[in-house]
Amino acid sequence: MAMTEEPASKGDILLEEPFRVLFPVGAVGTLLGIVPWMSFALRWSEPPSSYSHGMLKIQCFEASFATGFLMTALPRFLETTPTRSWELFVSLCLALAVGFSLAVDSFHVGQWFYLALMGHVALFGLRRLRTRGDDPPPFFAFIPAGLIAALLGVATIPRPSMDSLVSAKTSYSRVSCSVSSSP
Repeated sequence: MAMTEEPASKGDILLEEPFRVLFPVGAVGTLLGIVPWMSFALRWSEPPSSYSHGMLKIQCFEASFATGFLMTALPRFLETTPTRSWELFVSLCLALAVGFSLAVDSFHVGQWFYLALMGHVALFGLRRLRTRGDDPPPFFAFIPAGLIAALLGVATIPRPSMDSLVSAKTSYSRVSCSVSSSP
């Protein structure tokens, strides 16, 4: 009699492949960064904050994709336990909080959520490294370097005041109006 394996539940699949949850969050981050510019191009709204656009692209879009990849790849490469449900839940909540905070121009709050997400990913990696069944590939040495670069980026990125954002929008509006009104 042949033994058959039971099919994995949807929850188990998501824990073994967290990218299935986090990649869509990154896609939403892309839309949050692009839709305001499309709306402006169609003359439906004022120009959006370019600062917000940049932060959404890096700290929501790219961070969600990187987190999904690392939470999927690290357990496989290190032959250790897959992502736990609470780890995926925390990652999802932090990635969504980053995206929402930056989308509503709450940059300081978004930076703290981003730091928390990067810290969570670092701890996730350290927990997997401690219980590994195999040594990581040599290129995994770049993972800590990337996390350190992310933390340094948050620490050193200039934070605009609301006055500078408003004046940038106003001057951009004047330039676009004067260009569009020329013959």
